[in-house]
Order: sequence, then C-alpha cells, then structure tokens
Amino acid sequence: MKSLLTLICLSFLIISCGKKQITVPGGKDLTGYEINDIDGSTSSYVIKKDENGNIIEEGMITDGIQNGTWITYFPEESNKMKTVINYVNGAMNGPYLEFNDRGQIEKKQSFTNNKIHGLYAEYKFGRPLKEYMYHDGMLDGYSREYSDRGNLRKEALYKKGKLDGLFKQFDEEGNVVLEYEYNNGEKVSGGIVSKNE
Repeated sequence: MKSLLTLICLSFLIISCGKKQITVPGGKDLTGYEINDIDGSTSSYVIKKDENGNIIEEGMITDGIQNGTWITYFPEESNKMKTVINYVNGAMNGPYLEFNDRGQIEKKQSFTNNKIHGLYAEYKFGRPLKEYMYHDGMLDGYSREYSDRGNLRKEALYKKGKLDGLFKQFDEEGNVVLEYEYNNGEKVSGGIVSKNE
C-alpha cells in the first residue's frame, strides 16, 4: 500500500513537472513558459509565447535561475528583438541592449552584479542622446548629452556619483554658454559665459 501511494505521488509529480510551470525561490517566475531540459545538465532553454504562438521571451536557466543571454521580442513580431540582457546566476552581468521596432539600438548599458558599470547610452535614429560613464552603479567619468541633431549640449565630469570637475552647457553653434567648476559635488566657481570671452 505504501509503495502504491509512493507511485501515485511520483506519477503526479512527473505529470506536474511536464507542465513546466514552476517558480524557484530566488529565481524567475516560469509560469507560462515552455521549459526544454538540456540532457546531462541542470540547465534548460525556456520560451514564452503569446496567444498567437509568437515568441516574446527566451533564455537559459540553471537550477531555475537565469543564466546567459535572454531576449525579448516585440509583440506580434517574434523576429524583432526588443531587449537583449545577459545574466550570471540571476544577476545582470554584461551588455544590455534595447531596440526600437526598426531594429535600431535605443539604449545600451553594461552591468556587473545588477549595477550599471561602464557606458550607459541612449540613441535616436543612430545618434547619441546621452552618454554616461558608471562605476559600480554610480556616475564616474564624463557624461554628455546631445541635441536631436547630434550637437553636444551638456558635458560634466563625475567622481563616485558627485560632480567633480567642469560642467559645461553649449548652445546650438557649439559655444560654451554656462561653465561651472565642481569639487566633490560642491560648486566652487563659474557661471554664464559671454560670447566675448
């Protein structure tokens, strides 16, 4: 009788696992995903589809935790990528890209253990709008903002999340119209720059 109960429980477990709708503590909610186990490993390739059968997300999991490259797609267009994200043990690590529906990059950044680390950039029609440098989740290095035409509008230098160095603002012709000097987040000098200077 005990072995029959065990057999029934095992059968129920196998049938339940066949549906592949699981959530692992600390992992991604995989409800609604198709899970394709990879023979001889603890990794699986997972796919989520919309009601029309178009793929809207795909990636790899290891023991229920996101690993490797994950891709999302625009609804109704499973051949057009929306985002590409890289994971290591459930944390974003490496490049992160966002695309518009024409396939052009709109956002590019890099992560280390879920913190922005390196270049953060936004684009419009292939032209940069913003370029910020980060270190361990904090602004660190040059940050630049551009007009829709690609002209430099603002430039600043950061150190450990605080303005540290020159902050400049430019007009449409590229002339400096505002300039401040910062030290550890405190403004120490500067102001409006006249065209005669």
